[in-house]
Parts: sequence; C-alpha cells; structure tokens
Amino acid sequence: LRKLQDWNFDVVRFDRACLDNGLRVLSALVTKHLGCYDSLNLDETKFQCFIAAIQTGYIADNPYHNARHATDVLQSCYWMLTTAGAQEIVDVDDHQLFAVLMAAAIHD
Repeated sequence: LRKLQDWNFDVVRFDRACLDNGLRVLSALVTKHLGCYDSLNLDETKFQCFIAAIQTGYIADNPYHNARHATDVLQSCYWMLTTAGAQEIVDVDDHQLFAVLMAAAIHD
C-alpha cells in the first residue's frame, strides 16, 4: 500500500502483476484503506462486481483510454487525496471522497 502513495507509482508494472486487473485491485485497496466500505456501508462483493463491469467496459486495445489508464488516474487521485493532503484541504466527506474515486475509475 505504501507504493500506492508514491507519485512515481509504476502503473504498468502493477497492472501486469495483477494480471491486467489493476483497476479492480486498486479500487478495492483504496476503498478499503480510506474506510469507504465501512463508512458508506458498501457490500464488498457487489462493489467488486461493479468495478469488474467498469473494467470490462474499457476497450482493451485502445492505446491510451483503457483500464490501465483509469488505474493510473485512480492512483493519482488517491495520491492527491492522501499524500498531498487534498482530503484535508478541501474537507471532503466520505460520500464526496468515494465520488472522486469512482469518477477517476470511470472517467473515460
């Protein structure tokens, strides 16, 4: 999890290590780390199905706007919220925090 808080996070390496399921894995990790499962009463299984559908919706052979790019954007947003302190600066509540994460995951 510490590497996820590094601006120089290697999304390609991470995605390959996750067998091209980086978006699913990262979404679960950051959602859990930020406490969204508990604070928003999210069902982890349903959430995983939702993220799997999002990942499947990306066109794999698109050279840029694909699930790996969404993983990169999600990690960047996570970094800004946690490491750069944006979560405290803009004083987001749990619903807004989760909305930022989901917007990153589905932005394309």
